Amino acid sequence: MVSYRARVSPHFYPSKRVLYAMRRHLTFLLLVASFGPLYAFSIEPESSAAELREGARLFSVHCGRCHGMEGKGGTGPSLVSPRLRRAPNLERLQYVIRNGIPWTGMPRNWMLMEKEVSLVAAFVLSLGRQSADAIKGDPEQGRSVYQRAQCSNCHILDGEGEGIGPQLSSVGALRGVEHLRQIILHPESHTPIDPDGFRLNLAVRVVTASGEEIVGRRVNEDSFTIQLRDQQNRYYSFRKTEVQAIWREPETRLMPSFEGVFSDKEIEDLVAYLASRGAE
Repeated sequence: MVSYRARVSPHFYPSKRVLYAMRRHLTFLLLVASFGPLYAFSIEPESSAAELREGARLFSVHCGRCHGMEGKGGTGPSLVSPRLRRAPNLERLQYVIRNGIPWTGMPRNWMLMEKEVSLVAAFVLSLGRQSADAIKGDPEQGRSVYQRAQCSNCHILDGEGEGIGPQLSSVGALRGVEHLRQIILHPESHTPIDPDGFRLNLAVRVVTASGEEIVGRRVNEDSFTIQLRDQQNRYYSFRKTEVQAIWREPETRLMPSFEGVFSDKEIEDLVAYLASRGAE
């Protein structure tokens, strides 16, 4: 019996055409192996109507408080966008829903099971196929309103201003349009709370050991000390055992209302200007 080895010439070499075909085939396989997972993450899976309804229900329970029941924004940003800045693909979106975003108001959702995370993600992706609410105002005119309102006396925007109030350079990516409008008109109606239950932008009145009264925004507080910043952007830190009294005043707003100060058109222009900050 003649073996296979004996029947193949030891001097056999593939032709240049065969080598070229083999090289093309190998290159194609390497490309598929390298980029296949990226394609998998960017392709949006089809969800049934029942799955989207369940995703909407879960969203309203766990996400609607911040992002609005329709996902159009509130204390959290609007999700009605074809591409989310923090979650550009399905895998990242599921990660954000599951684990939150550190140092922002987005908490982790430890109470959701993996299937529920997928259903919420599918619903959020479906929001991107809707049309976002049109912003009525003119951002360029809103810049002028921002300056006339002297907002920089309390807020920093693009590196300019004072820091007693929240930073506004990326406020359009962090807050919904309706929320911005309500804060401008009715600042007393909203006191934000971070995921750990810490009330933000809280007015505090401290009576020092000498009887001096200091009012400002609480910056930080623990069991032993409290820090605040006053309207003149001066920073204070007190040991609680060394002051006469500390009053926390959630009903007191350090930010004034601009209702009646500017026209409806000017308010919409200001909202448009703030909504444009960081939204791109």
